[in-house]
Amino acid sequence: MTNQEGFVEQQEEDAQPPQPPPIKKRFQFTKAQLIGVPLILLIPILALIGVFDAHLERTTAVAGDLQVTVEYPTSVRYKFRPL
Repeated sequence: MTNQEGFVEQQEEDAQPPQPPPIKKRFQFTKAQLIGVPLILLIPILALIGVFDAHLERTTAVAGDLQVTVEYPTSVRYKFRPL
């Protein structure tokens, strides 16, 4: 082992990568994200408020001693497809 080799080994052990420059952290959104993110957040908020709840009607019919009460949805937001 010569001095030259020892010098190279010492430089490799002491070598450190340079420190990164300071960078300001900030959010960067595209135009589509600026529109889409609020819309995605809007759906659960509307559900919590009750916009998507089922609206039920109640009808009662009486015949003699028999009374029948029926609850049914006033609007259906999906289509029924027969099997």
